[in-house]
Amino acid sequence: MLDWKLVDIPDGFELSLDGKLLIRHTRAKPWLKLGLGNATYRMYRGNFKISDRIVRSESPRDFFITRTEGSALIRMPCGSGEILLKLSVEAGARRGPEDADRTQLPGAAKNMPPEESLVITFEGGPAWANRWSLSLLGERGESVWGCGEQFSRFDLKGSRVPLWTSEQ
Repeated sequence: MLDWKLVDIPDGFELSLDGKLLIRHTRAKPWLKLGLGNATYRMYRGNFKISDRIVRSESPRDFFITRTEGSALIRMPCGSGEILLKLSVEAGARRGPEDADRTQLPGAAKNMPPEESLVITFEGGPAWANRWSLSLLGERGESVWGCGEQFSRFDLKGSRVPLWTSEQ
């Protein structure tokens, strides 16, 4: 059973999972930012140059939390819209190739119960927003890898990493 907690703090809330703090939101320092931007993408021989100009930015500061057994709903008014965050624990929610069991042949029967995951579902938001920026907390000495192919340093902790897809 996953141990997740959504705790009220002065002027905000914190979300932790198995004792690790993931999100801290306060009205003075929101963890979520919405933006409206214009981007240009240039590619030459597989190398991309991205230029992004943000013309509007807004952070939802207010929030309303409704807790139920095993789940929570966070409503965050933002301009003319509202963002809904649904938090729940789901069995078998992790389905990506990184979650594959490398010790079993594909299609082999699994005898283990599905692993549980904390799932955060985003819904709503103002129609003008075409950028979402999330600030997640990390522990001292923790590293961040991945985020697609990056031709920069290996450990991306503390970096702003654009996540976008360019495929055939």
